[in-house]
Amino acid sequence: MSKKILYFSGSWCAPCKVVLPLVKEAVKKYKVDLEVYDTDRDNDLAIRSNVVQLPTIIRMVDGMETERLIGLHSKYEIEKFVSAY
Repeated sequence: MSKKILYFSGSWCAPCKVVLPLVKEAVKKYKVDLEVYDTDRDNDLAIRSNVVQLPTIIRMVDGMETERLIGLHSKYEIEKFVSAY
């Protein structure tokens, strides 16, 4: 089973700057791959992924989205989301 977290943010997004270190810590703890995308640079992928709010965290299993978490969340909520495979 291939597990991956996609993280969409913007350089201008204050909540994104708070959430990214928490996501990085969680993926390291639970040994999950992480791909980070800036919606300004990776706009086409953000559009194809239906990202409309930031930050957006998408949990992927075998290339398929299983769930997404949008907005500012606590460390506990992010760890729960990342670990829920």
